[in-house]
Amino acid sequence: MAAPGPPLQRVKMEIANRKLQKNTVRNISQQLSKWPVFVLALGLGAASLTRADGPKKPTLESIGDQVMCLCGCVATLNHCPHRDCATVAEMRPIIAKEIAEGKDETTILQDLAIRYGVQVLAVPPAKGFSLTVWILPGVGLLGGLWLVVAVVRRWRKPSPVAAGLPTKSLDPKLLAAVEEEMKELSH
Repeated sequence: MAAPGPPLQRVKMEIANRKLQKNTVRNISQQLSKWPVFVLALGLGAASLTRADGPKKPTLESIGDQVMCLCGCVATLNHCPHRDCATVAEMRPIIAKEIAEGKDETTILQDLAIRYGVQVLAVPPAKGFSLTVWILPGVGLLGGLWLVVAVVRRWRKPSPVAAGLPTKSLDPKLLAAVEEEMKELSH
């Protein structure tokens, strides 16, 4: 058997280079496929660190932003425009007392809803009849979108005359009378 000559060595080198390139591309693609997993893990880790503090202690300010003033001003308790609002004067001490008792935000809001009714909550709960407040905007949006699509499709549909479809034929006597009248008018 003859010793490998220069052309055979070039072929072997070319094969080795292709294998190296193929492995390099494979390694790069494997490493790139790990990046989304790494970014996701990093994000989840950061989110768990921020939540590790536990629930924040409620403040009069934070509760006041979640409770509606019932004087008729349609504002939250903290933003009531009335200077000497009786509702604010009544609700603030109740909220302060419950905070002093060590209750959490959810419990305080539930107590206020029991005392004054669900209308006191700035954000209605997503259950029961109040669930419609959360569902109806989406239903209305989908219904409006469907209506727009239906109208646009109807506008885009060609008329039978433009499409070359046969239209209802006119009475030949009437057509002849119109033709005759047109001739008379043109003379």
